[in-house]
Amino acid sequence: MAAPFTTPVQPSLLRGEARGWPALRWTFSSLQDRVRGVTVPVHTGRWKPARWRVVRDGPTISMPADEFLGSLAGGRATGYLAGNELLRRVSSLRADLCFPDVGPFWVDVVWLGPAETTTPVHFDRAPNLYAQILGRKRWRLWRPDRALRPRFSGLGFSMSALDAGQGPEGAGEPDLDVVLEPGDLLVVPAGWWHHVHTLEPALAINRWWRLERFGRLLRRLTGAQK
Repeated sequence: MAAPFTTPVQPSLLRGEARGWPALRWTFSSLQDRVRGVTVPVHTGRWKPARWRVVRDGPTISMPADEFLGSLAGGRATGYLAGNELLRRVSSLRADLCFPDVGPFWVDVVWLGPAETTTPVHFDRAPNLYAQILGRKRWRLWRPDRALRPRFSGLGFSMSALDAGQGPEGAGEPDLDVVLEPGDLLVVPAGWWHHVHTLEPALAINRWWRLERFGRLLRRLTGAQK
């Protein structure tokens, strides 16, 4: 058995590494039948600062996944399906992905939305292997030691108070600035700040791994509540 995939010290762009995946044949229209019957949460609005944390200022709307894909195919979509475990509910889609072995603790999430969708400057507490499937996205990344004023946003990530939905310019010049094309993979080590801007309707899937510590934390928390 091959050794599990290891995280590089710095972000690594693997141009065209996923072009042979069956998922690269997906279209928004072709996925509609495969996700029919599944309801997904589509986020609206922007992120904004709120005291010691960062929150969304718009509602999250539940809608059929095939309806959202249809709106993307027709160029009329609004909102963002962000970090959703769609593949857990439609497991047949996972057979079209060819992620390398990253060990036993991982989760795959889907990022699906129209042009101009953004994810503000933040960092993840687990390494990220990001596969661009449809469309293009611009990634700007900053080293972990950059003083970008983290604010609590969730168990696995922290937003920067210098962005908070207003744009990445306040974070200063990025250390890496790349545009992902369909078939590209980007490896992002834990702790690296990043901002993601969707340049055209796009679908991407990322795999977070080395999640053992989150499992231990959850077990401690749930044990303390018993």
